[in-house]
Amino acid sequence: MNSYNPKCPEWLNSAVFYQIYPQSFFDSNGDGIGDISGIIRKLDYIQSLGCNAIWINPCFVSPFRDAGYDIADYYRVAPRYGTNTDLQSLFTEAKKGGSGFAFILTMPGIPFIYYGDEIGIKYQPDLVSKEGGYDRTGSRTPMQWDSSINAGFSTAQKEDLYLPLDPDPDRPTVESQNSNRHSLLNKIRRLISLRKENPALLAAGSFRPLFARSKQYPFCYLRTSSDQKILICLNPAQDCVDANFTLPGWTTAGKWLVNEGVHIKKETGEFAVSVVTEGLSYGIYCWS
Repeated sequence: MNSYNPKCPEWLNSAVFYQIYPQSFFDSNGDGIGDISGIIRKLDYIQSLGCNAIWINPCFVSPFRDAGYDIADYYRVAPRYGTNTDLQSLFTEAKKGGSGFAFILTMPGIPFIYYGDEIGIKYQPDLVSKEGGYDRTGSRTPMQWDSSINAGFSTAQKEDLYLPLDPDPDRPTVESQNSNRHSLLNKIRRLISLRKENPALLAAGSFRPLFARSKQYPFCYLRTSSDQKILICLNPAQDCVDANFTLPGWTTAGKWLVNEGVHIKKETGEFAVSVVTEGLSYGIYCWS
């Protein structure tokens, strides 16, 4: 199964998008609201993740009754984010670093990272709805950059921030995770690099579920390209669970690209495979 459209631009095949909620990403002028100049200042960080494309949530003139999705003027940047010239500068600078852009894009097989997910920013429950965000408001809090004031998001007064920060003094930050090899941030970087190095993991690779049961783990599936097969097993649950399935072409002569708690063996019977996954585990196994 492959829903990737071969008529799409070639760069989309290897694209990894970083989604930015502009008002919460980085405030460059100290007014408490993220802006386009702030995005420009953080382009090196986005590229350090391995992301080569950016999806910006709507940043045009709006009454902001739906956080900017209710656009009133598609030809003018909302003043709180900057100017049209700022937006053009963002395009220019991002292109220099090899990044593409999309304002609205839904394309199966292409990964998206929502800002802050790469460091594990927590959802903040019970926040007062902001600009029509309702339950989404808790996932739109400011990016947590470092240990400085307002987690490095803004120099504004706390009460002037677009939304409150996670009050936990041990909240995750880019700064605290950047030098830790075992951090979520660096794990994300390694997985993005792994995807780019293996054709079967790109958007054009085919996808076939092998073990997918309602309310049951693990989830196991096969990605293939013309010269590569990759088995992926995921268990986000706490319990150790197993799965059995058939996999034509399976061989034990392959190698683990990543393995954190997955045990797999070939059973008796043609192409019969048994998988045991520890709690909170995943594995990526490759063969030709």
